[in-house]
Amino acid sequence: MNIYQETSLWNALCDQPIDPPGLMSALASKNAKLVFSYHCGTEMAKTFMGYGQAANRGRQLFSCLRRYMDAGAACARQNLDFLPEELSALESGKTVDPFISAEEYAELKKQVDKLTDGPLDEEAERIIRDRIAFAQRSRKDQVQHLETRDDMKEELKTVRPEDLPRWLDEKIMTPVGAAILANHIIRIYPNAPPKEVFAYAKALLANPGFRFARGVVRADLYYNWRCANRGSNPPDLIDDMFHVLNATYCDVYATKDKKQLEYAGLQLTAGTRVEIYTSGPVDRWLLGVI
Repeated sequence: MNIYQETSLWNALCDQPIDPPGLMSALASKNAKLVFSYHCGTEMAKTFMGYGQAANRGRQLFSCLRRYMDAGAACARQNLDFLPEELSALESGKTVDPFISAEEYAELKKQVDKLTDGPLDEEAERIIRDRIAFAQRSRKDQVQHLETRDDMKEELKTVRPEDLPRWLDEKIMTPVGAAILANHIIRIYPNAPPKEVFAYAKALLANPGFRFARGVVRADLYYNWRCANRGSNPPDLIDDMFHVLNATYCDVYATKDKKQLEYAGLQLTAGTRVEIYTSGPVDRWLLGVI
């Protein structure tokens, strides 16, 4: 069982006197392990950009993460890498590997080691600022897009919250769903023939085993629906949805953020359940969700 921990839970682990090898061993005895992502690392790195004791906190977080990496925590692929992996699996018939390679993991350890000493270098700061700017731009562009598409906005407003799960299930299997996925594929392979890309998008969505393809389309549809019905989306919604997509191939998506119950399950397939941590020893809680 793979348990993806959103950044808030890595913070909770850092704050409690828990032995990483002991916890990972206890999880392994139940055939389970913890999973993090590059996105977790980016959010942890944002800590360095705060004030007061922020830099010390950043070093604590990365020191904690490094101990869990040494104890066997897995790292999910970056979201942009899931679609190429699924396309490769579609053609080869092989299963999707949702985790980074051993070589990538070794390189990531080097980057984490640098951050246990801090501070951020210029490249790390640029990546963080780019991610913040992307979230702000996406939020603004979404509002502007719907302002020019009254037909789409009115259609989205007819979908009641209680009907969202069924509507998403139906919509991803339509040409609209295929077109959304095709746009994501085109961003990765800009020179690919559009008709061929659309055919691949349909094939990915037709197979429930390709979880990311379905998840990213559901995420886009939900983002559109929420903006149409509420006028705009929260500033942190993009980052939260990045986490959920990172957990696409995991069995459990774990977070402290209760508000994510509203939408995390809408992006994920039945193969991933959402668990909300509230209080108490994190290690006992993790062992209890297995």
